[in-house]
Amino acid sequence: MQESRKNVPAVKLRSAGSASTCSGKLTLTLTVKTRIKKGKKVRKISRTVPLGTGSFVIPPGKTVIVKLKLNARGRALLKAGHGRLNARLTILRSSPSPAQTKAVDVTIVPQKTVKVKQPKK
Repeated sequence: MQESRKNVPAVKLRSAGSASTCSGKLTLTLTVKTRIKKGKKVRKISRTVPLGTGSFVIPPGKTVIVKLKLNARGRALLKAGHGRLNARLTILRSSPSPAQTKAVDVTIVPQKTVKVKQPKK
């Protein structure tokens, strides 16, 4: 199944101004909380569910748009939420060394697409 253009979430990332190219991976996840009843006891269990991934390479001092590739569960949750999805985005920067991880809560919302006319040659 191919994702339609309007359902492809994208993230804008900017290089922190380092002298070298920055690269790494993005992971979009959702924490699901479940209640399990066993007799009179109720246990709460949390588990993290992967929804999508992406990778990036950012030249020094530049900003790039990184498109995330959603898995089947991510597409289904986005569709069920009418194009809105609250999730957690983890950014793993692998270079330059040392590697760093940063996690932020994000909301995926539909954006209006703007058509740009190409200049005539």
